[in-house]
Amino acid sequence: MNEHINYHISASSNFGGIFIDSFQEPADIVANGETVPDYICREAYWTRLRMNQPDMLLQPGNMPHGELAAFEEPAFLKVPDRKVDAMDEALLRHGVRPDRWICVVNYREPGYKFRPSRPKRDLDPRPFMELTDFIIRQGGQVVRIGHPNMTRFPEQDGFIDLAPIEDQFLLHAHAVGRARFMVGSLTGTSHLGSAMNTPTAITNCIEAPYFPGCWRDHDIALYVSCFDRDKRRVPVWEQIRDRTLDPMQLSRQVQDHGWTVKQNSPAQLIAVAKELMDATVDCQKWREPYTPLPSGPRPNRVTIPAIPRIRPRIFEVP
Repeated sequence: MNEHINYHISASSNFGGIFIDSFQEPADIVANGETVPDYICREAYWTRLRMNQPDMLLQPGNMPHGELAAFEEPAFLKVPDRKVDAMDEALLRHGVRPDRWICVVNYREPGYKFRPSRPKRDLDPRPFMELTDFIIRQGGQVVRIGHPNMTRFPEQDGFIDLAPIEDQFLLHAHAVGRARFMVGSLTGTSHLGSAMNTPTAITNCIEAPYFPGCWRDHDIALYVSCFDRDKRRVPVWEQIRDRTLDPMQLSRQVQDHGWTVKQNSPAQLIAVAKELMDATVDCQKWREPYTPLPSGPRPNRVTIPAIPRIRPRIFEVP
């Protein structure tokens, strides 16, 4: 979706990737009579732009995803303008009406061929069925995205299931960009909400509050419900204070301290949807593409390590 990509380098079919830190001049290898490996970049265009001599190299270990929220103006994604009409037509063909607003729903359910089951994140689809019914009763449309092996929802007017459509990532992303809001869970596709700058609620959170799957000020994080051995509900802010709010610490609380963890109920999902509906009341049909600009001068600096911040609103429904 990056309109500024104007060149790409194709790796050979028998090679799994390109090592970023191996982009270099192969002169020393050639001088020694060695064969230039496939992973050494030999593209003159790359070298002419001096991309083999970077001023800074960001590797995954140096850029944890939780630090994305530390940026003053987090970057966003947008479907290229030249592809919008075709994606709009595709949504129309699948039955999405442009005169009714959209809620995109996504949640993690086992069965995706490229990801194994993860019990802490895999969710019961039934609460999301009830959420779908609620949204449609409010006059909206529900567009579900995900993978083909998700549980089938009952057919009804206003429900459009794009989950079974494979190899159409751009269509799924465009649906998110056109949505009034998105309700997701801790799964990769749900990150499209914040990425496309669509107001987003990430439900059933178990991650640290600095990056609960969404990272914008207008987003909402709804955490799982935790109860201690005395059946007392443990408030989220208490977990933040005690530093028990991440998957590893939560597992310890369950194993060592008798905690019980429950997935979000239909009532909790509906409550968070109502919050987003109230905050987006001006959007009564397809959302227009939004291109935010920086609100102030660029600082021209970066702090390492980044200073974490909690940007999404922590939403609790006891």
